[in-house]
This record gives sequence, C-alpha cells and structure tokens, in this order.
Amino acid sequence: DVAAEQARLEGQGVEFIRRDGKEEWGGTISTFLDPDGNYCQLVQYPQG
Repeated sequence: DVAAEQARLEGQGVEFIRRDGKEEWGGTISTFLDPDGNYCQLVQYPQG
C-alpha cells in the first residue's frame, strides 16, 4: 500500500518529490531522496 507507507515515512520527516503518481500501466509510484541524495521509489503494481 504505497499511500500508507508514504504517510508513515512523511510522518518521520521524509520529503517526497513525487507523490502517488498513477502510471499508464495501472501502478502507483512515489519517489523520495535518501539522506545521500539517491532516488528511492515505492512501487505498487496493479492486482491481477
């Protein structure tokens, strides 16, 4: 559940540069930077 994990991380001070991005293939991606500036993504694939 990308939305739930994003909310949990935001509660700990993580800033997202892309929130709940809906993809044309049906998934959801949220992107944030780690403390070293690396891109990290939460990815949720569609069911089925």
